[in-house]
Amino acid sequence: MAYKYSFLDGETYGAEDINSITQRLAGSGVSPFLTKDTYNPEDLNSLTKELVEAGTSLDGLKVTVENGIAKIGKGIGFFSSGATVEVDEDGAEVEIIAEETNYIYAEHNEETNIISFMSSPAKPLGTEYVHPILLAKISSKGVLTDLRTHAKSKFVTAGRNNVKKITLSNVTFKNDDTIYTPDFDYSDFNFMFAIVQNATYEDYKYPVRVFDLVSGKTLNSDTYNPHIYYEIRDNKVALCANGSQTYKNIDIYFV
Repeated sequence: MAYKYSFLDGETYGAEDINSITQRLAGSGVSPFLTKDTYNPEDLNSLTKELVEAGTSLDGLKVTVENGIAKIGKGIGFFSSGATVEVDEDGAEVEIIAEETNYIYAEHNEETNIISFMSSPAKPLGTEYVHPILLAKISSKGVLTDLRTHAKSKFVTAGRNNVKKITLSNVTFKNDDTIYTPDFDYSDFNFMFAIVQNATYEDYKYPVRVFDLVSGKTLNSDTYNPHIYYEIRDNKVALCANGSQTYKNIDIYFV
């Protein structure tokens, strides 16, 4: 496994570290930070914390499962503490327990001064000193749900609107199943839509309607896949299905 993290107590940092923050958050430019010869971890973490919300880089830290191991792909995680973790091309690995629910996440524990990737049967909860970044959920049946939230800038930029993508893998449903209900606050998004990938013919991908999260209405008819639809259940939007089918992947987008 190959990942590094910053910025923790007991180390001294300099101008190169400030440049790395600017590159991560802005791509290029001048960092809006007081110039000093050296910086302690609190200085650097406070800069990241003020500029970006917790989450992952765009499509970063994606989780896949192989032979009972959760593999975490290349990317950067931004903790609510301001600390970061960066995974390179080799990725990181976390062991999971078969036939049980596994939440995969990164965690910065300020009390132990440790950043690590972890698995737990319970959804991780943050505290004043423990800062998790939720990455994925693996059900007891082996269904992988992408739970990443992409880190968003806290200041106005010229970039595109925020987009969140959830991927469900190896999904089998029967009559009137609820395939997916968001477990995050989706009030910042206007629309939801899905693209399904056939389990037998993997080159076949079909769009599934567009759902207006504000009005609660489906905006377009769907001739490709009438088996999947949206409903409001328990005051939350739900992606549902009728019939009996299996899909290799279902990509759900919030925009």
